[in-house]
Amino acid sequence: MHKISNFSWFGFPISMEERFKLIKAAGFDHQIPGAGTIAWSTLMKKIKQTGYTGAIALKVDGKFPLGGQTPEKFLKKAFAAVQKLCQ
Repeated sequence: MHKISNFSWFGFPISMEERFKLIKAAGFDHQIPGAGTIAWSTLMKKIKQTGYTGAIALKVDGKFPLGGQTPEKFLKKAFAAVQKLCQ
C-alpha cells in the first residue's frame, strides 16, 4: 500500500483516508477534468510520484448544467477527459 500524507494544494486541504484509500479535495467543484478548477495533470504527477498504481475514481456532481448535452454525450466527454489523464 502506498501512503500519501495530508497536504494543502492551492490552499485546499487534501487528505488521504487510508481506510478507504481516498484522496479528497475539499472545496472543489465536481466537474469533468478540464472543465473545473483542479490542475489534474499536476495532481496526477503527484500521485504517480508516490508509486501508486491502483485505481482512481473521479466524482462528477450533478449540480451544474450539462449545457444542453444529452447524458450520453456528457458521459462520452467525461470518459475522454479521464482517458487523457491516464496517458
